[in-house]
Amino acid sequence: DEPQLVLELPRERHLYVEGRKQIDLFLGLSALVALLAWLLTYLGLDVVLLRRISRMHQELLHIGPESAGRRLSDRATDELGLLGQETNHMLDRLERSEARDRAILQAMQEGYFELDGQGHILAINPALATLLGLSPEAVIGQPASQWLETCTEQRLGALAEAHSAGDAPLLHGRLHRADGSLGYYETHVSPIFDGQGRPSGYRGILHDVSGHVEYQN
Repeated sequence: DEPQLVLELPRERHLYVEGRKQIDLFLGLSALVALLAWLLTYLGLDVVLLRRISRMHQELLHIGPESAGRRLSDRATDELGLLGQETNHMLDRLERSEARDRAILQAMQEGYFELDGQGHILAINPALATLLGLSPEAVIGQPASQWLETCTEQRLGALAEAHSAGDAPLLHGRLHRADGSLGYYETHVSPIFDGQGRPSGYRGILHDVSGHVEYQN
């Protein structure tokens, strides 16, 4: 029952070999096209998008109180350009608001001050500088308690806690002027919060009540 005839094919069939070559070629070309598409996408992002974002970031870093009027230069009409234009509009509104606030603080008769979290003076208006008998530059960075008794870091912290509880306690005490004379002040202090909602300092409007206290005494 053994077979009488045995056929052996020493080589693969021609059509099968050609088919494999075509498939390998197709897969190679597909991989090359995918790679080229990825490179073009990356280059497009780098040139068109990432570099524009980097330029906008650098321009934003150079916008500050000493660079009023400086704006982003991107004026394109795509989404990124519209974002830059909205940012410029926001900066316009912010500068107008700050200019209005400065005008009010410069003209008001009451003293205004801003302190950091440790009670050091960050800013005062001309009225408070006149009341102290000093220039604003002479008091910036100094502890407020040097001129305003009871305006210490511990007392300010207690006031901030009371403010968060809904109270508005009054801070008052003696005021030391540059000429050595004494006065009396009172103020309502409110906390300043940073972008994360954490207290970063204090601000307040100070009233000179020296005449009232002297009259009572």
